[in-house]
Amino acid sequence: TLQKVIAAVFRFFLSQKEQLDSIILYGERNNYFLRNALLGNNANPDTYERIRYWAFNKKNAYGIEALAVYQKKEDITDFKKLGEQAFVAIAKFPATEFWDFLLSYKGKNQSTEYMMALAVFKTEESAKVLTEIFSNLTEDEVGSLSGILSDNYCTFYQDLLLEIWEKYQTISYGTTKQLISDISLKAAKSFSIGLLSDEELYFVHKDYDFASVDKIL
Repeated sequence: TLQKVIAAVFRFFLSQKEQLDSIILYGERNNYFLRNALLGNNANPDTYERIRYWAFNKKNAYGIEALAVYQKKEDITDFKKLGEQAFVAIAKFPATEFWDFLLSYKGKNQSTEYMMALAVFKTEESAKVLTEIFSNLTEDEVGSLSGILSDNYCTFYQDLLLEIWEKYQTISYGTTKQLISDISLKAAKSFSIGLLSDEELYFVHKDYDFASVDKIL
């Protein structure tokens, strides 16, 4: 049948891609093809040691991210040795062993990568740290935080999401619906405050791992 033919063709091209990615991973060129191979590795057990090479020997950012997808406890110590480069790994591998490491950068770092690493923990403590960071962000940086909180939505982030809305009129459509569903009365009051503001309204949308904002009113 046609479906079987399509499935067979898909399997063939998938096997060809896997072979090509393997060749690229075991080469030494750091280029666009390597980036795609690392991002598409998906914790392949056969390439674990090679991914470790790109992460810890070459300190390749995409290699670090690819290795984190394996979520192996034995890699945590070496991730910490990477310093701030480890943030992208923690965003994929939020092990509790990383928390004190993240806190060591509190007040020293407010990068998008740091906020992403904090947000994935979805705890009351992570909400407190992110709220402190929010108070020091520029208006241009607030959109990224709003997008990160939306991606990691939880009850601990509700107040901060509403505070961002009230102060900067920035929120995502999905988060708006979620807040209305979860805390309708509180959300309605907050939305009224934002809508009655004289400031412009912004809608947060996602592009890969980063948020951007578009004016809607």
